Amino acid sequence: MKRAVLNLAGTVGKTTIVGHMLAPRMPGAPVLAIESINAAADSLGIEVEKVKGDQFRRIFADLVALDDAIIDIGASNIEDFLSGLAQFRGAHLEVDQYLVPVIPENKVQAETIATIKMLSSIGVPRDRIHIVFNRVRTGPQDEFPQVWAFAAAERTCIADPGAAVLENEVFDLLGQRGLTLAAALRDPTDYRARLRELGRNGDPALWQEYMDLHTIKALGTSADANLDEVFACLNRENE
Repeated sequence: MKRAVLNLAGTVGKTTIVGHMLAPRMPGAPVLAIESINAAADSLGIEVEKVKGDQFRRIFADLVALDDAIIDIGASNIEDFLSGLAQFRGAHLEVDQYLVPVIPENKVQAETIATIKMLSSIGVPRDRIHIVFNRVRTGPQDEFPQVWAFAAAERTCIADPGAAVLENEVFDLLGQRGLTLAAALRDPTDYRARLRELGRNGDPALWQEYMDLHTIKALGTSADANLDEVFACLNRENE
């Protein structure tokens, strides 16, 4: 399975999708970051191959050769990437799923719709374009009215309420620590015990470190279960 994660809008949670959801659930799949400006999933300690969007011959070779891959496309590289897909015959079909993460802000919803239109314009079939609702508090229908209405009217993408990553501050804490959720949950350290041993009057920096890591574990189990559900939803949609 080859999955590309992209949106013309920035800060929509691509790192959450790539680093916390896809990478641990697609073992052995290389992460290809098509990025020239910002950090990608390597900021979480994940091994990433970086390439610019205008180096499409190299990207195309990877797409053809690999059975499984995660392609993280930076907002500044989308147009070059899609231009390459359009120029190389059949290249757009080398990717099995195009995941378009979106957060509730109106501007981001508009740019998400523009992204889907661009994918559709180069021939990507509806069943390969999947919206991933991110930072969800109540439900996709309520919080993403523009995207939801577009998906229902245009029928050029899949909008499933099950593909909803719930709002959880654990992702911000993980980003600050440069950790993946999977790595944090594998850590056997009892940070609650360490906090009690250190005491509230101990070293403030160490206290904060232990507190953050304890909080990540406390919040992480529900976040991981939610990501399991979203990943399972995407797999069902692909069947």
